[in-house]
Amino acid sequence: MKKKPSPIQETVMEKISTGQVRMHSRLYYSLITLAMIGIGLAGGVLLAYVVNIATYIIRIQAATTPAYGARSNLASSLASFPWGVLFLAVACIALAVWLMRRYGRAYRHTLIAIIATFFLASVALGIGLSFMDLGDHSDEQNMRGRGSHIER
Repeated sequence: MKKKPSPIQETVMEKISTGQVRMHSRLYYSLITLAMIGIGLAGGVLLAYVVNIATYIIRIQAATTPAYGARSNLASSLASFPWGVLFLAVACIALAVWLMRRYGRAYRHTLIAIIATFFLASVALGIGLSFMDLGDHSDEQNMRGRGSHIER
């Protein structure tokens, strides 16, 4: 039993065969998918960086000790903070969401759900990064390096 095509399907196939409508190749959609993933990840990582700095600020303000070193590091971090990163992150996420809605399968999900997923993943990554010990430890390594060579 062969199904009879719908009128819409017949119309579309007729327009394709007459050349009125041109289909894009699979490569076109693959490149758009890669762009969506890349732009979305870039925006998410940039937003995670901003959340990481915000979490650092909150941790310093909530410290029970004076934390003079951390406060001075925070002041220098905020002075040299690339504020354009925040705007770039928002622009990347907006572009990724637009590409997903336009070319991807994201039409199945609401816009709020997509943005909330990006935001929550970035916040979780940013908070996770703030509790990791990933800073510059050159002073600690230099101090360890001096004492470890002496033992002969």
